[in-house]
Formats: sequence, structure tokens, C-alpha cells
Amino acid sequence: RMETGPPSARGDVSTLHSPLSMTPGAGRGPRLATILLLLPAIFWPAALAVAADSRTASPADRRLFVVGSDQMVWLIVGDWDKDHDQIASRFWYREATSDRIRPATSIDPPLYRIHSCALAGQTLHVFFENQTHYRYTRNREWRAHQLPNRALPLALAGESEGQLSRLWAVVSAEVGAQVEAEWQERLKHLATAPVDSAVPRLSISALPAAAEAERVPRIVMYDGVAWQPGIGTPPACGQADGIWLAVADGRFHLFWRPAGQEMEIRYARHADGQWSLGPPIATPNFVHRADAAITNKQVVLATIVKAPDEPHRQCVQWTRSVAADAQEPWNRLPPLLTENGDELVLSTRTALGLFSDRLALLRLGDKGPEAGFWLAASGGKPDQAFAALPVSTASDGRSQNRNVRDFLTTVAVAAMLLLVFWRRQESIAAPVNLPAGLQVVGPAKRTLAFMIDAAPALAIMLWWWFGPISTYYHEFRAAAAGGEQPADAPREVVWAWFWFRVIYTAYCTAFEGFLAATPGKRLLGCQVLSETLDRANLLQIGVRNVARMIELEPYLKIWPFLFVILFTRNRQRMGDLLARTIVVEHQTVVPSDPDRGTDPPPED
Repeated sequence: RMETGPPSARGDVSTLHSPLSMTPGAGRGPRLATILLLLPAIFWPAALAVAADSRTASPADRRLFVVGSDQMVWLIVGDWDKDHDQIASRFWYREATSDRIRPATSIDPPLYRIHSCALAGQTLHVFFENQTHYRYTRNREWRAHQLPNRALPLALAGESEGQLSRLWAVVSAEVGAQVEAEWQERLKHLATAPVDSAVPRLSISALPAAAEAERVPRIVMYDGVAWQPGIGTPPACGQADGIWLAVADGRFHLFWRPAGQEMEIRYARHADGQWSLGPPIATPNFVHRADAAITNKQVVLATIVKAPDEPHRQCVQWTRSVAADAQEPWNRLPPLLTENGDELVLSTRTALGLFSDRLALLRLGDKGPEAGFWLAASGGKPDQAFAALPVSTASDGRSQNRNVRDFLTTVAVAAMLLLVFWRRQESIAAPVNLPAGLQVVGPAKRTLAFMIDAAPALAIMLWWWFGPISTYYHEFRAAAAGGEQPADAPREVVWAWFWFRVIYTAYCTAFEGFLAATPGKRLLGCQVLSETLDRANLLQIGVRNVARMIELEPYLKIWPFLFVILFTRNRQRMGDLLARTIVVEHQTVVPSDPDRGTDPPPED
């Protein structure tokens, strides 16, 4: 639409010129009329381009989000990307134990508008307006399970207990019923599945299910594998214009604004299997943004409201004890102040969020997005005044990391190719002459020995990292089944494979150093010798086993080099070529029959 003019200026150019061509020598009147008619067609695209450029700089297109937990806070800024004609969101984060804000350079900016988001532990859950659900950490991103019918949540809240994190979502009654139905089908499948099924067995939530007759929003839970049913909200929450949720220590704290009542927020707490209504909160004006959290055993509701009789906004907080009686009134906290002691004045484009024991505010300043921090559940001057977010693009940092990795991969593969070529030529010139009774072990037997020796390291890896590995396995299968590009392995899976290599390398080094063979090789009658047919020394054993760390490195994608034993004269892998070792076994000799006599001479 931006490249074409209106229909009146697009389609009748030839008709406009025809009177001039048919009437030579016409006066200025027809020419002037033609020029005036052509002016919209000439300047319409330019006007639209100027409007598009002004749109890129319009602050109305910027979307700000602040999402926090007890461990960290994420800051999200969405700007209009004129190259893609979409909103591109960039991410920053700050840990609770640090004062530094860092850009998440390993995350490509998503080109969709954000609907809602929440932080469970250190995992950021984002629901986009195109009805997709993604999870983000500081180093990676991957697709997560969507709600039934690709529904969008009414509110989100995260909860973490140790290494476990859960996402809670407030959904409509229809979506909650579908979650319940899908969960029951999943339980039936798990009940009939064999014991060795790859589907992880989940523990059903201890929360009581909501009655089918209740047509109120429900709270459901996502543990990273599947959505599970939860509880129904209070009946008074059926008609609400806005909902906010906080979860901690098995208690649910629900806030909502009733329809038609712009200056009141109601509150309910769920504990011991039932809801208890608390006193409502009377706000000084309409609430634009809000966030609820549990901080230092205090329930905190932070809001951004329109100042009375003023065009600007102000931050207002309320708090009460977690263990307080249901009817205990709310305490309105003192206002936030600037560094100079003046009351803090905010603009329309301001986002807020609670994390750890702090309140974070994100606004658009003269030089770009700015973030400031105050102590939560208190007013006064800032703990850290507003400062511009560090400038960095995710694509630049990611491409730089990829360039370095690709360079290192090329160097490693080239070095291994040169090593194979050199040692192959050397083995042809001076082959290893095995004495009678010894022979080189073939690929099949070496593969079987590898499987036997890798079993202990594999068992330890699965015992310690079964959860992340199982989750990534199902995500990989789901992406492959849907024709999508599988996401990169999470940090836990990468570390699991690293420690598998370390344990397996140490295991082989210890047994070969003392017994000249691993249990797998010894079980199959194999042993490691030097190319001089002497017993391999400790240096050779160390070199041939440390090389396994490179051979099994997943990012280098040099797995075909594990099959080098098929192309070398003495069936040597990369570690054997470096250490000048070979794997041999005793040759089976069939004794000849003395009564049979000598064999006849060959025909030739």
C-alpha cells in the first residue's frame, strides 16, 4: 500500500494525456489541469514514505515490559522495525545479586508484538499476539507448548522452588476445561504406557479441580512439559477488566479490577483449598500498569496510575503481610522520589515490575530506554537512578560468536584431515608388522566395546540430568514433527554431554593405564599396544583418551571422523593416530588334523 497511490492517481494516466496528444497547440489550461491531476500520483508515494519514517520514530509503537522474579529481572523494549514492517523486541536482564544490566545478545529479536510475559525462576515465558509461546534464558530461546486452541492467557505468574520452576496462567473457563480434558487423556496414556516409555511421568497437581458448573476463569499450571489443571477463581472474578496474579509458598494472591469500576481493585487469597476475599483497594485514578509479587513476606501491589488533575502518571504501591487476617486493610506506601527528593513523575510509556526486594521502572528517555530501581514495599529515593540501557544488538553479538565458532571448527577439521593424510602415508611407507597370533580389532568389535564402556558414564549423566534431557528430547521431536527448525540444546544438556565425555575419558584412561584395556575391551579379548608392539606408556594412553573430548564434541560436527578406523591401514581412530597406538586381539588358530595329511598343491 505504501508503494502505490490511490486508484484515481494510478489507473488513468493515459486518459489524462490523451487530450493533449489529440489537440496540438492547446492552451495552458489543459496542460495546467493535467499537471495538477498528476501531482497526487507523483507525491503520494513520497508522502507515504515520510509517514512511514515518522512511524518508525513514534514512541506509540514502542512496547515496554518489566518482568521479575526472586532471582532476576528482564527488561523488554519493542521498536518498530521498518525492514520487516514488524515490532522487534530486544531483551536486557539483571540478576538480583548484581547491579549491572546486560543485553541478551544471544537472543534474536522476535518480530511479533508481545501479549503477556512472566518469569519463572530464570526462564522467561512470552506469549505473542500471533498466539505463540516461547521460553527464553540468557543464552537460548525455544518454542514452548501453547494453551489449547492457541489461546492467550488473561494473566501470568511464575513460581520457583529450588531448581524447579512453574508457570501459572489465568485462562477462561472454556480453556480451563480443555486443559482438564487433555490432562485426563494424558493420564490415561501414561497409565497404559510401558515402563520404558520415553514419555516422562508427571505428578498431578495437588490442587483441587474446579467444578464444571463454574463459569469463571481458572488457574492452570505449566511445568515445561505439559499444561495441568489447577483451580477456579472466585465467582466475583467472572467479569473483570484486568487480572494480576502472584504465587508463592503454595498460596495464590489474585487481584482484579471489576468491569465498570475503574478506581477499585479487589483481592482474594487462596490457601488451604479455599478462597478468602480481602478488603478492596481504592485507587486514586485509573490503573494503566500493575504488578503483584511476594517480597520479604509482604504482598506488594505496585501500580502506575494517572495523577489526579494532571496529565502525567505516578507510581502507587500497597502492601500487607502474607500471614495477615483476610480483612486486614492495605497500607499505601509513601510516593517514589527522585534523587533530588521531588516526587517522581512518569510518562505514559512506563513499565514496572517487582523482583527480589526491588521495584524496577522502565521508561523512554531522551536518549532511549532508561531503567531505575527502588526498594520494594517502600517509597523514597531510588536505589539506582534512571540510566540508559546498554546499547547492543543481539544479531551482532550472535553473528560474532558464530563466526568465531565457525573459524575454530574449520581449523579443527583441517588439522584432523592433515593428520589422517600424513599418518596414512606414513603407515603405507612403514606398516606395522603384527606377529603370528595377533590381529587388528575390527570396527564392529570396537563399537561394541565402546557401548559397554560408555554405559557407566551414560547412566550417571541420565541420573543427574534426566529432566532437562527428557524435556529437550520431546521439544526436538515436536519441532521435527511440525517441520520447524529445532532449537539449540539448553545449557543443562550441553553440560550433561560435557560431563559424559569427562567421565568416559577418565574411565578409559584409568583402566587402560593400569590394565592396558578397558572392561569392554577385556571382555571382548582386546588390548591397547604401542605401534612398536610394546605396552603403551601413560603418555600414549593419556593422548589417545583425551582426544575423545574432541572426537565427541557436538558443535564441531566431526562425528564422521569417528569412522576414520574404516580408512586407516591398522583400523586406528584419531586418538590412536596421535598417540601411535593400535588395538589388537589374539587371533584364533584352528589346529590342523594330523590324520588328514598334507593339503594338495594349488592348481596354479
